[in-house]
Amino acid sequence: MYEDKYRMLTKIVRNMKLKKKSLNSSLNDSELEIIRHVIVHPGISLIKIASFLCLDKAIITRYVKKLASLDYLSISIGKDKRERLIYPTNKALQLKVDDNQFERSYYSNLFKDIDLVKQKEFFDVLETIYLKSKELRKNEQKKKI
Repeated sequence: MYEDKYRMLTKIVRNMKLKKKSLNSSLNDSELEIIRHVIVHPGISLIKIASFLCLDKAIITRYVKKLASLDYLSISIGKDKRERLIYPTNKALQLKVDDNQFERSYYSNLFKDIDLVKQKEFFDVLETIYLKSKELRKNEQKKKI
């Protein structure tokens, strides 16, 4: 019934990302996701990042080295000398703050002309969809283990 409308969620996010990209960032989406994941999981291994993002460890290693050279991440040696543990730097933490402020402003602007009752209804449904998407993601991760 609404199949053609489902893609609107993706298109809204894509529009926001394109607007954000046009303002600055030389980082690609994968690099930004790595930074976000490391911020939430400081001290994470390359293998765990690769597993979460469903990317090859060699690709993650290249991205992490690049992000470390740009001072977004720091790399430490783990207990096993072959293991690398990844931590966010202050620059990464500031990037997250800046991104959050941009997104708040962008989405606030989209909703400014929509009455509060409709906004509440929308966000109640959106929260349900969000929780379901997290559940699906976790279930997919469990299948890989």
